[in-house]
Amino acid sequence: MIGLKGEIMFKNKVFVIDAAAIFTKYVLQLTFPLYTTPQIVNEVRDKKGREVLETIRITGRFTIRKPSKKNIRKIITLSKDMGEFSSLSEADISILALALDLIDEGKKPVIITDDYTVQNVAKSLGLSFQPIRTRGITEIRKYIIQCPACGYITQDKTMKYCPKCGHKLTKKPIKTS
Repeated sequence: MIGLKGEIMFKNKVFVIDAAAIFTKYVLQLTFPLYTTPQIVNEVRDKKGREVLETIRITGRFTIRKPSKKNIRKIITLSKDMGEFSSLSEADISILALALDLIDEGKKPVIITDDYTVQNVAKSLGLSFQPIRTRGITEIRKYIIQCPACGYITQDKTMKYCPKCGHKLTKKPIKTS
């Protein structure tokens, strides 16, 4: 009975993998179906990484899929609100959006990533994640964009340089309740 419940509980579990899961060969230890995006595959250019991709492809439980535009927009909007957009790559956005697509299909995705920004956005969406070599985040953080020289604060999360003094803007965590 315990085994049966365990099987039912994990029936729809899948992993959404970041490039770090490939580079570290961590994907070779995972037994549930694996999903990733073309953007992540494009990040894997070295011979060893390509060999890992080929190995998991042969298993028949590896799917490369483009995420929906709807969920890409959702990730972009949320990450801008959190002050995280400028720290996310196109590949990062793609795996977060793919995880949302898989949830919409009734799957239970776990994102495999060491990227703290990906983890932060995932956690704010209620998505599960599993770090590889790091401890992972424990709380959701929001950020403001501020000039360290003159203190200028902007709501424009994509702005790189201070319009007042020209210094590079930085992300600064803000307290959330």
